Amino acid sequence: MTADAPAVAVGAAAVLGTLVGQALGAGNGFASVAIAVVAACGAWLLLRSGRGVAAIVLVIAASGALGAATMQRALDGMARGEARVLVDAREAVTVSGTLADDPKPSRFDTEALVRVATVDEGPRRGVRAFGRVVLVHATASDGIRLAQLEAGDRVELAGDLAPLSRHEAWLRWRHAVGALRRTELRGWSQPRGPLVILADALRDRVLDGLRVLAPRDRALLAGFLLGDTRQIDDATRADFDASGLSHLLAVSGANVAFALAVVAPLRRRLRTSARIALGLAVVVVFATMTRFEPSVLRASAMAAIVMAGSAFGRPVRVLRALAYAVLLLVLVDPFLVHSFGFWLSVGATAGIAVLARPVAARLPGPRAITDVAGVSIAAQVGVLPVLLLGGASVPWVAPAANVLAVPVAEPISVLALPAAFAVGVTRGPWAIALSCSAVLLAWVRGVAHTAHTAPVVVLLAAVALGAGAYAARRAVASH
Repeated sequence: MTADAPAVAVGAAAVLGTLVGQALGAGNGFASVAIAVVAACGAWLLLRSGRGVAAIVLVIAASGALGAATMQRALDGMARGEARVLVDAREAVTVSGTLADDPKPSRFDTEALVRVATVDEGPRRGVRAFGRVVLVHATASDGIRLAQLEAGDRVELAGDLAPLSRHEAWLRWRHAVGALRRTELRGWSQPRGPLVILADALRDRVLDGLRVLAPRDRALLAGFLLGDTRQIDDATRADFDASGLSHLLAVSGANVAFALAVVAPLRRRLRTSARIALGLAVVVVFATMTRFEPSVLRASAMAAIVMAGSAFGRPVRVLRALAYAVLLLVLVDPFLVHSFGFWLSVGATAGIAVLARPVAARLPGPRAITDVAGVSIAAQVGVLPVLLLGGASVPWVAPAANVLAVPVAEPISVLALPAAFAVGVTRGPWAIALSCSAVLLAWVRGVAHTAHTAPVVVLLAAVALGAGAYAARRAVASH
């Protein structure tokens, strides 16, 4: 931890800097950039003169100033310009743009974030550039058709452009500057970018392969593998939330490692540069497939940093890679500091990096059990501050439920991702592997349901599992 302290301080300074920038408000950020440049130059001079500690202090200051500058400029882009004028005008318009995420259908309408390229205000005013994200509401047949589309699809929509309502205001942290209401879907087409086309093709093959499973298993595996939770029923969501297993429903950062594991046999046969290039390509494509979920962004950035360190013969420790990833992502998109999912992922990773081994070493029982329990407890401790600050709570049964479910859930992702893709392409014997995944999934679902309805049973089962494994190990050791 001591060796990683400077990196952690630099990453934390960037986060705090963005909050300072938010307090300062929208602006060009020139003053903050100037402070960052002066601090960086001073750090370089101090480092050359051998004054490392003072140099680190100035690097921390430069990081904070850059964080403030990026937030000020991001807020300025949201508050000014052509887009803001058009939103405040509250006029009926026709917009052309690209879906920024998968549409989310509900009981009454379908919502989606659209990155609008142009706005047509009619014959009198013509077409104007927009270049910002808006929240789209579509109902009736337009909502049904919109729900069938995917992120990256190009759309043409007509509706009333207006500011975000009070309960939609949080979407400004997802770069939304306004909303399009009473929306009519006039046309759509497939994405044009090669990256999106490739990612959507792979995603569609995985989802198509999952169709051989029962609806509930298909919905859960779509969440496990790709973060697509739209088809998960309310009862299942309640079970996973109450048991502390909700992190399994959304694609986690560990899935990036699983995606890299799929191509590991090929990567091992390549030279260093080609191996890193393939790894980065897999990370980028998988992040696109999962719609750039915050947890995947964090894991993707960490994977890229670790691979870059390996290329230069400088292995990067987990906590340091996490700090650099936070620094990089916050400077690229300062609005991530308001992403609950991002901070849950960061907290869990930090908790595991710092506490997993010490906690596991102090738990009685066989290593196979204590390692899993140590990771679960460390992750829960890591996310606890985030949950408390966000007004959420931690179910007391969560550690026991995670001990019983996580060791089974991890092989599901490793097994099901390539199997679903193979079934989606060939319809061959890989369906057997998916059936095995469904058996494992039934266990995880059963743990979640039992932890929700009879949490004491799950707690006793976890204790019995640990005690039984420990007794078996002692018996084998005695012989």
